[in-house]
Amino acid sequence: MKNNQICSTCNTDKFLKIKNITTNFNIKGEEIQFTYEALVCSQCDEYISSPDQNDEILKRVYDRYKEIHGLLLTDEIISIRKKYNLSLRDFSKILGLSYVTYHRYENGAIPDPALNNLLLLIKENPQNLDNLFERAKLKFEPKKVQKIQSAINEI
Repeated sequence: MKNNQICSTCNTDKFLKIKNITTNFNIKGEEIQFTYEALVCSQCDEYISSPDQNDEILKRVYDRYKEIHGLLLTDEIISIRKKYNLSLRDFSKILGLSYVTYHRYENGAIPDPALNNLLLLIKENPQNLDNLFERAKLKFEPKKVQKIQSAINEI
């Protein structure tokens, strides 16, 4: 974490220190306590963070929620699709989801239990993905069908 930023509260470029912050986040009506590192102004004690840092913290809090509730973590969701060497767009079509909806899950959104269970079944047995693909073949061009079928068969 960089510590050469200027504090926007007191407008000083004094040394910023790294501090562990513990706070509660309300995720789906549940309080999740989470500790993370933040830059704090040594003069006014204000927290300094970028939108990217805030996004990363939220992703980690969501993953903590997923751990508590036995849901797949973001990296696990991504690895299932990559295991089959499928694009995000193709995988979402096979699952029967819009690209935007599935993309949210790969960016940290919390999947509902039904999707989580479907992804677990695909993770555990490639035949389950093959069965879903059989039902979704009409959504794809013939060349794409061949490519996807080959990718599934390789597993």
